[in-house]
Amino acid sequence: MGRSTSIIQRLPHFYQSEEVLNLFYQFVEAFGHACDVAEEDLLRVMRSHWVDSADNSLPAGVVNATAAKGDLDKIFTLYIERLGVTSLLQQGARRPGEEGKLDDEVYRTRIKGLINVLRSGASTKENIVKIVGANLGIVDDADGAAEALGKIQIVEYLPEKATLPTVDTVLYEPFTLINPNVVPTPTEFRLKVREDLPYPLTGPALVNFTSGEKVQYNGTVKAGDVLSFFPGKKVMRNGEEFVPDGQTPLMLPGENILRLEAEVGLVKGKFDEGIFDFSTFASENADAVGIFNNPGAVFDLATFDFAGELTNKVARFDEEGVYFDLAVFAFPDPVASLEAKFTRLHPATFMVRIPWDIPSFTVNLKVTDLVLERLEATGLPPEILAKLETVNGQEIGTEKEFFEKAGLTETEQDEHKALILSQLEYPDKFSNLPINPRSQIKPIVDKVRAAGVYAVVDYVKNFTERHDMTDQIAGLQIAGTQEDQQMEEANFDIGSVQTPYPDGLEHEMSDSLLLAGVFDYTGFDSLNSFA
Repeated sequence: MGRSTSIIQRLPHFYQSEEVLNLFYQFVEAFGHACDVAEEDLLRVMRSHWVDSADNSLPAGVVNATAAKGDLDKIFTLYIERLGVTSLLQQGARRPGEEGKLDDEVYRTRIKGLINVLRSGASTKENIVKIVGANLGIVDDADGAAEALGKIQIVEYLPEKATLPTVDTVLYEPFTLINPNVVPTPTEFRLKVREDLPYPLTGPALVNFTSGEKVQYNGTVKAGDVLSFFPGKKVMRNGEEFVPDGQTPLMLPGENILRLEAEVGLVKGKFDEGIFDFSTFASENADAVGIFNNPGAVFDLATFDFAGELTNKVARFDEEGVYFDLAVFAFPDPVASLEAKFTRLHPATFMVRIPWDIPSFTVNLKVTDLVLERLEATGLPPEILAKLETVNGQEIGTEKEFFEKAGLTETEQDEHKALILSQLEYPDKFSNLPINPRSQIKPIVDKVRAAGVYAVVDYVKNFTERHDMTDQIAGLQIAGTQEDQQMEEANFDIGSVQTPYPDGLEHEMSDSLLLAGVFDYTGFDSLNSFA
């Protein structure tokens, strides 16, 4: 019942006539229609301000449809005013008719997810992940949303591998390394022993006096060896792993004072330990330092150029347990080069790492003949291949829908799901959209990040390729080689002349007799009668 009929019924009875062509009734009908239109316009305005009922259809007469915004775009603008509205934060070219309604439905889902995140604040790590996911259609209430959001990572400080300048280290001489990071940093120290070092280093240790930490390798290294101290309790000598004493020192922020320590000399040869050509196997005293008038040192078994066992220290001034005649005072030159590798952090930076293909959200799932061939080559059971054949050529939106259409049971999914997903093709869901939602992520992140913070958006795309290769061996033939050698025969006469001493041989010989004895002697005040 229209408003015109309602108005007529409220008038006195003599105005209530069945005649609708008179002037009065036409006036009432025109007035009632205006009221109806006003109410419908009000309802339309109300619906346009509600995300669930608004659409992005443009009003009639709009010339520049690209620059204009529909109701959904305007609602979204209300929530992102504080972020700063950009031209990318809109639906773009909406298709007309029923296809446009489908575009609105996809866009509406994204907007609702973004609005929920913006209402709770978008400057935290968790909400940045949510706002990025919502822009890709990943909302909290969707199936598989938690797993999909877990694939979006926030990497803080933009870490990069860095190496400090190489330092030529002298035993027991401190040196300085600068850590540019603002936090203690795990570091790998790579020690390269000099190629021309004439003696081995036993028990090399690295001490960080700034942090008070020390790590030591219980073994011997020789010239040309590479000794690497990794973060934690791990050391490798020429690629062979050992467990050290202590943990590799952390590099504190700023200046770090370090020192290389080691003992020098021969050690006792032990099975499966030490180095054969730098060990001694003679006797217990074979490693004694040659010291004048020392009963424990044998001249032909002693060492005079460097110390022997770990009891023989490199001389250091005023250090307890080091004795002048048991110490070594040489080695002023560097014994090894030290290289420090670490992860450099950049403050006030972060990176959003997003997989390009997120099944069920950014890409569809599709089975093709090539996919079936690859799965067959992996040994997938024929009954599973037969079920996948039923969805061959179809683009399916979600994993759940895909496996339901293929008819795989839960047991079959648990056993073969990972293999099947690794071989499927993934057509992009956004390929037909005028504006790819991925291109809108960078402006959103730039708006929600804190002032002065540098943000990077990184997309990860994995490509699956199959290479059909056939090995062929061509037949080998051995062809004779022709050579022309110019040779002449010659006779050689071999003779010998036994004249070793043509001028004769003269032997000069002489004899001598040496007598030794004790002669008698006496004194003047003795009773000896010799005198």
